[in-house]
Amino acid sequence: MLVYSFIVRIWRQKRLPDPEYRGWVEHVQSGRRTPFHRLAQLPTIIAAYTGVSLDRPISWRQLVRAHLDAIKWYLRRRDREREV
Repeated sequence: MLVYSFIVRIWRQKRLPDPEYRGWVEHVQSGRRTPFHRLAQLPTIIAAYTGVSLDRPISWRQLVRAHLDAIKWYLRRRDREREV
């Protein structure tokens, strides 16, 4: 069984006219970090480490998108709580 582990760090760039979420993905097994400037880049970065093609059945994309949506929801909720 192959196991892939990733650490994902995400932060919000507030100074930009349109705030963006940026960060990096660290592949734990190799220690390599890959920066990203849009959350939409995460599936491509992870696919590169795992060798999974994004052209595979939609279930892979749906899974990754669901995780990204959960991350976005959490970050928005956290930002709202900090503003109060």
